[in-house]
Amino acid sequence: MMITIHNNPSITEEEVIRLLKSVHDPELGFSLYDLGLIYTVEVQGGHLTVVHTLTSPGCPSGATIQHDIREVFRPHPALDDIH
Repeated sequence: MMITIHNNPSITEEEVIRLLKSVHDPELGFSLYDLGLIYTVEVQGGHLTVVHTLTSPGCPSGATIQHDIREVFRPHPALDDIH
């Protein structure tokens, strides 16, 4: 799964990772980052791309996890057009 967010260049990859560490799998209670479910974090050309997977192919929490990833970035002043 991939999430792309339009961004201005002021957010760093380190800051993105810090924010992602606050997103937890609702069933396991561990961060997606610590579980190894975040594959790629790329800040390039005015876009932030996060590529991730779920704990299982039919994970019932998939929509919740996608929502939580988007929401963790919503208050950040460097990011807009989150979809």
